[in-house]
Amino acid sequence: MVTEFLLLGFLLGPRIQMLLFGLFSLFYVFTLLGNGTILGLISLDSRLHTPMYFFLSHLAVVDIAYACNTVPRMLVNLLHPAKPISFAGRMMQTFLFSTFAVTECLLLVVMSYDLYVAICHPLRYSVIMTWRVCITLAVTSWTCGSLLALVHVVLILRLPFCGPHVAMHALKGTPCVPQTPSAPVSWGLHFCWRGGIPGSCATMPCGIQSAVIFTKKMTG
Repeated sequence: MVTEFLLLGFLLGPRIQMLLFGLFSLFYVFTLLGNGTILGLISLDSRLHTPMYFFLSHLAVVDIAYACNTVPRMLVNLLHPAKPISFAGRMMQTFLFSTFAVTECLLLVVMSYDLYVAICHPLRYSVIMTWRVCITLAVTSWTCGSLLALVHVVLILRLPFCGPHVAMHALKGTPCVPQTPSAPVSWGLHFCWRGGIPGSCATMPCGIQSAVIFTKKMTG
C-alpha cells in the first residue's frame, strides 16, 4: 500500500536545474506580483468596482492560488530532488489543483456572459448584472469547482495504489497507476484521465446557464 509519493522532478544536470529554478522562480514572482497588483488596483480605485473587474479579481485570486499550489513544491524538487510527499498531502494537492482549474474555466464562462450582456443589452446591463447576480455567479463558480474536484478525488481514492510510488514528473495528476486494474478500476481510470477536468469543464456552461436563468427569475 502506497503511503507517500516520490516526485523526482526533472532528471537533468545540477547547472540546468539551477537555471530552471531561477527561471521558474522569476515567473512565480511575476505571477504573484501581477495578480497582486490587479487585486490592489481594483480594491483601491472605486471606478473599478464593476461586475467585469469583480470577476477579474476572482480570476486573479484563482491564478495566485493555482501557482501557490504547485510551483513551490516544484522549486523544492529542483533544489533537493527526491523529496517525498505524503499520500494525504498529494490528494489534497490534487483536490486544490482540480478546484482551481475548474473554477478558472467557470469564471471565464461567467466573464463571457458579462461581456455578452454588455454588448448585446447595454441599456439593460445595470439591471441584469446586479451585485446580487454577480455574487451568485461567483459563488456558483467556486462551489461547482470544489464539488467537481471532490468527485475527481473520490474516484482517484477508489483506485488501489499498489505502486510504484515514484513519479518521474514534478507535477502529475495521478502519480501511481494500479498494477492489476479490475473493470471498475479501469472505468475509474478512464474518468480520471479522459473525463476528469476536461469533462467537467465541458459541462460548466450548463451549470452557469442554470445559475443565469435563476438570477434572471430573481430580477424579473
